[in-house]
Amino acid sequence: MKIGAVSDLGPKEQSRRISAVSILLAIIFVTALFSILHLIAGNYLLSALDTIPVAIFVLILFYIRQKKDASYIYWGIVVFYSFVCWIAISLKRENISYLFWSFLIPPAVFSLLGRRKGFILNIFIFIITLFFISADLDIFPYAPHREAVILRFIVAYAVLSFIIFTYESSQQILISYIQKEKDRFEKASRIDSLTGLSNRMDIMEKIEAERIRQLRRGHAFTLIIGDIDNFKSINDTYGHDAGDYVLKKIAGTVKEQVRGIDRPARIGGEEFLIMLVETAIDDGERAAERIRREIESMVFTYRHETISVTMTFGISEFAGEKDNVEDCIKRADQALYAGKKQGNCVIGPV
Repeated sequence: MKIGAVSDLGPKEQSRRISAVSILLAIIFVTALFSILHLIAGNYLLSALDTIPVAIFVLILFYIRQKKDASYIYWGIVVFYSFVCWIAISLKRENISYLFWSFLIPPAVFSLLGRRKGFILNIFIFIITLFFISADLDIFPYAPHREAVILRFIVAYAVLSFIIFTYESSQQILISYIQKEKDRFEKASRIDSLTGLSNRMDIMEKIEAERIRQLRRGHAFTLIIGDIDNFKSINDTYGHDAGDYVLKKIAGTVKEQVRGIDRPARIGGEEFLIMLVETAIDDGERAAERIRREIESMVFTYRHETISVTMTFGISEFAGEKDNVEDCIKRADQALYAGKKQGNCVIGPV
């Protein structure tokens, strides 16, 4: 259902938006029908008055299309419908059929407001409705309903509320499960499963976002590409499990050596990319050198075998409007390539 629902809503909001749209359409249809019936009966004033809420709800229907959060609209729908029900019940207490409209309140309340808020508000609405059908006061034009009618109303309303509450609870459990699975798959698509760092796709998106931010605020950022020296010989000599051990330990070290706002990633094989936010190239070189020395001094012991591990780093700085992400990464990669001839070093742009 596209009317009233934008495309990027979460599962919970989508469910509530569909309910809101359905209720609005139902109110518009019923009100328009009564307007036509009043017109046919010659009640021109009532017919004209009925067109006012029709116009208002049509506008609301298209208004919420543009909103990701329409919780205030949901509250408004519930309050409006409850108010109309109370007026109809209190003014037409001699006609029991008007009481049936109140049974539409629990589905609307729970579907629009959820389980907890819906439960509290539904109890409140039930108490007020019970007052309107049973109070013997001069403000009401007719006598209250008979006790048998009131008792049947209480039982029917309670049973209906329980059924809707149970259904809404199961729906929210299902929606929460879907959201968790969605978040899990989205995280898996962006995180390198071995090291827990960002993968290539994720870091490229973050770099692009930082590029846009840098152009707006004028702060530099630096890219560091690091490659483990002689990693193939580590795999060949000690096995791929040892290589995985080295990768995970280096990933943890890299993450510890940068700030929380920086973005380290594994972009393939033994290659890592680090984005240093709001960092000029001089500070970037010092950060890369600090990481290089830390890795050089570390003891890598796998199954009682000590493995010597070093890394080489290439650095570049994003140069502003005339630069682009691909060229910035290319410069860091070229610096890395130049440094690999020597190994265990940090090289700036070449």
